[in-house]
Amino acid sequence: MAPKAIITDIHPLSTHDGPGLRTTIFFKGCSLNCLWCHNPETINRDPEMEWDAKKCLDCRTCEAVCPENAINFKEHKGYLINKSKCNNCGLCATACPSRALKIVGMDYSVNELLTLILKDEKFIKRSKGGVTFSGGEPALHYPFISDLARKLKGQNFHLALDTCGMAPGKAYEELLPDMDLILFDIKEMDSLKHKAFTGIGNELIMNNLLSIRETIKKKNLKTKLWIRTPIIPGMTNTSENISAIGEFLSRE
Repeated sequence: MAPKAIITDIHPLSTHDGPGLRTTIFFKGCSLNCLWCHNPETINRDPEMEWDAKKCLDCRTCEAVCPENAINFKEHKGYLINKSKCNNCGLCATACPSRALKIVGMDYSVNELLTLILKDEKFIKRSKGGVTFSGGEPALHYPFISDLARKLKGQNFHLALDTCGMAPGKAYEELLPDMDLILFDIKEMDSLKHKAFTGIGNELIMNNLLSIRETIKKKNLKTKLWIRTPIIPGMTNTSENISAIGEFLSRE
């Protein structure tokens, strides 16, 4: 059986994830839990049911069809689904007339993703764009991405990896040779603050960043390394953090 990965979304012709027009693939599962995460549906590695309160008609059709009694309009407080009971069967999403319910995360094989990417090949290459692996944390899926990346490189696609740096060092060792660009986040230099903001310290992240830099140098790779910092008011936007990041990059 061909290996598969759980994908939450595929954005064709994106302009925000590297140079040119790009197909951005969002992998499910992240090793961090950032307080400001703008893709919270990608944190959990497994498929899960999502409820959009704004679309909900309060018709209670979903409650009637749920075989696990995981939906109770009388009990919910801010969220409709009891995830400890939900088995992601999808019956409620199928029955929902307003599409307020949907399963986030679908299995894709390498060939299925390749077929979708090739549909926009002309637009991507004319704009000098490519494919960006994002998430969640895509490096957690490195065996799958490595397989897909080699097939894409065989067709001369520019490839980028958008990473928080919190993945096994082996992941970057395997992925680097096929990547043209690494988009690497440094969120907070103080490890205690990093843990408070993301759920984990930054030691492995910083070690991976230095290792990536050294691997690029030693193997004479053409991979470019872009450092990015999310500027979050009251958290990462302090002058101390920005200065510390600048000093680290100028020193290293």
